[in-house]
Amino acid sequence: MPEKIVINLGCAPGDITCLSALPRDIHAAYPDKYEIYVSTHCMTLWNGNPHVTKAKKGVRGARYLQMRYQKYIGKANSTKLHFLTAFHRCFQELTGDAVPILYPKGDLYIPEDKLIERPFQDRYWVVLSGGKSDFTNKVWSARRWQETVDRLTSLGINIVQCGSTSKGHHHPPLSGVTNLVGDTNLTDMLHIIKHADGVICPVTFVMHAAAVFDKPCVVIAGGREHWWWEAYVNVSGVRTFGDYSQPVKMPHRFLHTQGLLDCCKHRGCWKNKIDPRQPDKRKSYCRKPTTDGHGQKIPTCLDMISVDHVVEAVMSYYKDGSLPPIGEPGKLELPDGAPELPPPLPAAPTSTGVPIDLFAPIDELMEKVSTPASPGQMAKKFAASRQPQPSPLDNEIIGGRMTICICMYGEYTDMHKACIGSILRTTCPERRQIRVVTNTLGWESRVYLDNLHANGEIYKLIHNDDNRKKYPAMRQLFYDEEDPITDKWILWFDDDTICDRDPAWYTKIASKINDVFRDGARLIGDLRFWTLNPTQAAWIRSRPWYQGRPFQLKNQQQAPNGNKIFFPSGAFWAAHMDTLRAAGVPDEQIGHNGGDYMIAAQVWQQGFHTVMWNRNKRFVHSSCVGRRGLNEVHTGMPGWQPGGVAKRR
Repeated sequence: MPEKIVINLGCAPGDITCLSALPRDIHAAYPDKYEIYVSTHCMTLWNGNPHVTKAKKGVRGARYLQMRYQKYIGKANSTKLHFLTAFHRCFQELTGDAVPILYPKGDLYIPEDKLIERPFQDRYWVVLSGGKSDFTNKVWSARRWQETVDRLTSLGINIVQCGSTSKGHHHPPLSGVTNLVGDTNLTDMLHIIKHADGVICPVTFVMHAAAVFDKPCVVIAGGREHWWWEAYVNVSGVRTFGDYSQPVKMPHRFLHTQGLLDCCKHRGCWKNKIDPRQPDKRKSYCRKPTTDGHGQKIPTCLDMISVDHVVEAVMSYYKDGSLPPIGEPGKLELPDGAPELPPPLPAAPTSTGVPIDLFAPIDELMEKVSTPASPGQMAKKFAASRQPQPSPLDNEIIGGRMTICICMYGEYTDMHKACIGSILRTTCPERRQIRVVTNTLGWESRVYLDNLHANGEIYKLIHNDDNRKKYPAMRQLFYDEEDPITDKWILWFDDDTICDRDPAWYTKIASKINDVFRDGARLIGDLRFWTLNPTQAAWIRSRPWYQGRPFQLKNQQQAPNGNKIFFPSGAFWAAHMDTLRAAGVPDEQIGHNGGDYMIAAQVWQQGFHTVMWNRNKRFVHSSCVGRRGLNEVHTGMPGWQPGGVAKRR
């Protein structure tokens, strides 16, 4: 029987439109695995969708999946992936099932009669001239909207103005148009867009709807959002929709200014409001406000986009043959006396070295596909990619499995469940052995862990009713004489580390271990350094594991005058078990603070070193809450005593 799942999202129509691609692609990738229900805002957008059932009330026996995309905006700073991919990645994190995007657009349906019946006899473009009060940084000059309409109507293009009059929405009325502001619902809007020549708008719902119906769209974007997060374009070398997606059938002209201002030099600024007098919970205001010359305050990035740019972008669809001519071919020419259209704004360099035309690339920048693969072929390609591949754990370096060691403390049940649950979801039972030690654990967390231990999910569970401190508890796991660790590598987790950043983190750290092992790396994590106090250096030299190896300089090279230790963040790291045992890690005199870099000092003295992995918490979300528990004098510092001593207040 297929598993029942309910997809939840309480967001705006544009977000729901992007989410609509997920059920379509789940059905293609796993045709018999899931029975999909939806419970979202704007439920009319699911009308006619053959892949889902509307969940009007609770669905008995179903698993509820709360979709989120906000954290993927942050990840988009370094990864050029489209908004559409966020829900697919969220689904993979929640279920473990990877779902490729096969079509670079949402999946909306309109009634069959609306597919044939045109709302207007003549051809037209749809215009949205305003926006919402919560994102005033998206709103272009009202005067320029009117000038744009005037120019386009002079070229024989009819304009239909749409938009909502709901609270917080504002669309300045335009003359010379068919004004339907406030007169349409979502179904009407889709009907109008379906039969339009194209759409002109800011970053908003109708641009996503235009993509659904393969319609031309000119987006007045500026520098607020990353172009790759929003734009429906084809750019050579940048696969914003993933490796299995078809090309965009009708690329949009996405007018952005990234690379042209310091506030959006490498990515979008994501600021909300143009005027500090407009209330905003995040205090998120434009850094470069200006006026449009007619008294309206707008961001400088939008001020850089002229009427000429917009008209040129609209007309490019007729000139390149994307749209048939408007009546007689002569109407494509500018009227006598009209100013010449300027060239596009300067291209903004990207990290890939490919210049991105601000109007979105057309044929010359479109990735060459001699014979585009059909969606069926792409689905088969994805299925082939899911065939079992050699695991990076299956070799003499790792040995097929790693031991995950976790120290848990206090009454933080939700966090403890998040930590353990994320590990269970993202690792295979046969590839892991979980060992947990606890200090003064709360009752609810204790019951939770005891149940997991009884079910075999946790292999070894040690409860300390007192606070034995982190590093003495660590020794309990590392030096368990009755049931010693037999795996070659261990992964250390503090209880505030959660594997919710990259579902493939486990195999990726295994690959990293394989890559660096023969270069002498035995400790892996988010690298940082500590400058040793002279008393700490003296303590290290007094320990039995000290081998006379000089400390390091800031360039990580050892030197007689070195005074630094490079170490992984203590909340999450991987280490070679034999090396830890040979060095006596952790030293039995370490209490609670300063152990992370002292462990690295012990490994260093064995002739090995630490390497970087998980920079900026890219793969694993370590230290997800503030510091808790004890606060002691760091190991070896003046005033410290073996076993640890509390700091004086």
